[in-house]
Amino acid sequence: MRLLHLYWPHLLLRLARARSSTPFEVGPIVLGGRPWTDGPVLDASRSALELGVRPGMPLAAAHRLAPEARFLDPDPAADRAALEAALDRLAGFSPGVAAEADPTAPGFGRAEVQLDGLERLWGPEPLIAGRIGEALAEVLPGLPLAGIGGTRFVAAVAASLAGKEGTASGEVGGARLHVVEAGTDAEFLAPLPTATLSRDPEVRARLDRFGLRRIGQVAELPLSAVVARFGAEGERLHARARGLETEPFRPRRAPERMALALPIEPPVIDIEALRFVIHRLAAAFGDQLVARGAAAGRARLTLELDGTFAVGEVPPR
Repeated sequence: MRLLHLYWPHLLLRLARARSSTPFEVGPIVLGGRPWTDGPVLDASRSALELGVRPGMPLAAAHRLAPEARFLDPDPAADRAALEAALDRLAGFSPGVAAEADPTAPGFGRAEVQLDGLERLWGPEPLIAGRIGEALAEVLPGLPLAGIGGTRFVAAVAASLAGKEGTASGEVGGARLHVVEAGTDAEFLAPLPTATLSRDPEVRARLDRFGLRRIGQVAELPLSAVVARFGAEGERLHARARGLETEPFRPRRAPERMALALPIEPPVIDIEALRFVIHRLAAAFGDQLVARGAAAGRARLTLELDGTFAVGEVPPR
């Protein structure tokens, strides 16, 4: 499998800046609400992070660390709508798209695109990434970091390295891109620090205590030895280190919309005739759902009024 991982650092803050009608003054910025509200920090500017503010901490604690910061209220509906619009653009390139659309989730600001079989349509992988970046620039602010690899983990690590000095990265179209060539995932990971394999500080500390500083060292160990010291997590660590997939890619399934219409000739005025028409529509709608093996999350009925003989203005629906 070939996956493109897209990452917009501080996307929540970027979206808040884009929505603001006035430019933000220089200084620390904290997104999540007012200091006196009961909620966590969702995002923070670099100057706020330098003062010790971290996403997830209470807003009151962030205010104590950065009392001079500008505290902004979030707009989850607008943030979700912006990412959903980006996912619709991505679906125009590939049927395999995955992302977290909840603005409060840690994975918000990341998206994955399956690239297998797309070269005939869009060209080589770097060209595809560039075209995708250009298309998304219209709906999401700022250039994303992009990585291409054979597993979800490798693609995400490649994206984190995109644009850094000393890496084989470059800017293609609307994205800063790092490509891991097919079949070289383990070779790419080998010189990287083992802390990259896990976010768990306890696991990172144990790897360091065992003298495992580079991912390649973990890959060279027998699987049984790693499992003996790390349990089930050791199996995942060993697989990641060898460039194997540990978390299957699950594409996002976009909501499907279906519309049925039935003209009423001649127009009816009594409820009994209208009930008959609605019954036919509901039956046809149910048959369509059964044929598709689907279920409806919401149904909306729209009736149009005939204003031919009406007195005064009549709303169209």
